[in-house]
Amino acid sequence: MNSINKSKLFFNINDSEQQTMIKCFNSHLIKYMSGEVLYFFSEANMGIGIVEEGNACIVYNFPNGSRTILEDLSAGDIFGDLFYYHSSKENISIEATSDCVVRYIDYEHLTKRCIKACAHHSQLVSNVLEMVQEKAQHICEHLEVLSQRSIRERILSYFSILSVKAGEDTFELPFSITDLSDYLSVDRSAMSRELKKMKNDNLIKMNKRKVTLLFSE
Repeated sequence: MNSINKSKLFFNINDSEQQTMIKCFNSHLIKYMSGEVLYFFSEANMGIGIVEEGNACIVYNFPNGSRTILEDLSAGDIFGDLFYYHSSKENISIEATSDCVVRYIDYEHLTKRCIKACAHHSQLVSNVLEMVQEKAQHICEHLEVLSQRSIRERILSYFSILSVKAGEDTFELPFSITDLSDYLSVDRSAMSRELKKMKNDNLIKMNKRKVTLLFSE
């Protein structure tokens, strides 16, 4: 139950009310192995997924075999058609970046009031609307990063966003270096060379996924 509480979907809804809603919504858990595809946006609506354990990412796959990571997901994050729409749904999937557990909730149960008209159901709908707003913010942040012209500018733009969210100059990357290049939509080798140059220029320090910014904006 602790992992469910991490999700903003259940903000201001106590444990007892959560358990009641989980049963009412006929939710179910699915376990995935690292590298496994969780969800295809072109399939029939699977409702809303809540990542209870592990990590995953939303991926756009291009016809030429390349890909771009649209968003990273960790415990407490949610996904589904309600939150991410694209005209080419057949090219979007969600992949597990570690072993993970996802709880699925039927979309119809989420939006339609039950006959009891529970107050916590109204709270849930309010929480969903706030999460849609957050998703829109994340999309805008990604577009801001991708709008930068050079690889260095994209890296610094993204690192600055992560630093602000962490509230300090040192932070953890949410995914691997390979996935970082996919998120930035740049060649991995070129990005690795640029990261090395940035270290030599005393702009950043890196230890695996741990990054420290050494410059002041």
